[in-house]
Amino acid sequence: MVGFENDIGIRANYNGSNWSGDSNSGDWKNGGTSHINGTSTTAHNYKWHIVYQKRGSIYSNFFYAGGYYYNRSFSGDIAEIIVYNDALSSTEQRKIESYLAIKYGISLNKADYIASDGTVIWDKSSHADPSNDIAGIGRDDASNLNQVKSKSINSDAVLTIEAMNAFDDKEFVVWGNDDVALSARSNDVPTNFTERLSRIWQIDITGSTPPISIKLPLAPLGITNASNAGDYRLIANDSYNFSSTTYSRPGSLNATNDTLTFSNVYFSDNEYFTFTTQALSVPGGNSEYMEFLLTAGAGTNTTTEGAEISTWTDQVNSNNAIIKSGTAGPLYRSEGINLILLSILQAVIKPLE
Repeated sequence: MVGFENDIGIRANYNGSNWSGDSNSGDWKNGGTSHINGTSTTAHNYKWHIVYQKRGSIYSNFFYAGGYYYNRSFSGDIAEIIVYNDALSSTEQRKIESYLAIKYGISLNKADYIASDGTVIWDKSSHADPSNDIAGIGRDDASNLNQVKSKSINSDAVLTIEAMNAFDDKEFVVWGNDDVALSARSNDVPTNFTERLSRIWQIDITGSTPPISIKLPLAPLGITNASNAGDYRLIANDSYNFSSTTYSRPGSLNATNDTLTFSNVYFSDNEYFTFTTQALSVPGGNSEYMEFLLTAGAGTNTTTEGAEISTWTDQVNSNNAIIKSGTAGPLYRSEGINLILLSILQAVIKPLE
């Protein structure tokens, strides 16, 4: 792919399965180094990568890009080539890798992302679990970078995030996920919903960033012909626990391509977020402002005909009903109005404080 005269460089290996830089004794050795996506290595596959190569100091040959050694040429796409006439420090190297990673949606391997002024815009120590499919948007004038829309190039990345207003210099929004399957789960779910995505994202905010929009296609979730935007919400919290959330926002649904869009979204730094996938079914179909629901045939502590009910579970929140002290409880009946289970109220029922 790149290299110098006399068979000194990174190139296709003998069987063509990857690119290698140390098959021969002179390849990028004698002081040379090779990094792929921020990690010291020489071999990589036919996917997009950020390749950093430092040649050994004893070589002063011509530099080639694309192909230079017999038929072992590079057959693919090259987006950007940056050449320096001196070795970079580890911090300088990481700044360049971060610029390329944000610009092209390529994830560095469990590494800090650093702006041109040294500001850490993705802290690997704060994002040990959500370190997959890392992508970002932001502006860095010194690097001539103004990325306003991005999606990780990884095949299982689903989110596209876009700034709704202009960035100021050194403002960034960077995100990654925990690589859990895009399946639904019924536990650790906020009130009024029965399911959420198992996958969780975390976001790193640098500066006073503008609001963002998030697009989530439903096809990778196995959902097609979606019709009810109310089933889906963007939810956020300051921890992995989503049974209670600090932020909840509805989205709009494009039924033509089964894509949800969440607009005017603001996050706090290091917040976790995911998406609900099934709203709680309630009378009238809107549970957003419903605080209390007792329904016949559900949530009673007994189903014995004529027995006194002592507790009755709220079907929406945690405001379970108890019997007022000194009064008799309602009686359970197996058949009532229109063949529906019915509890006869013989006492005053009050929600828990």
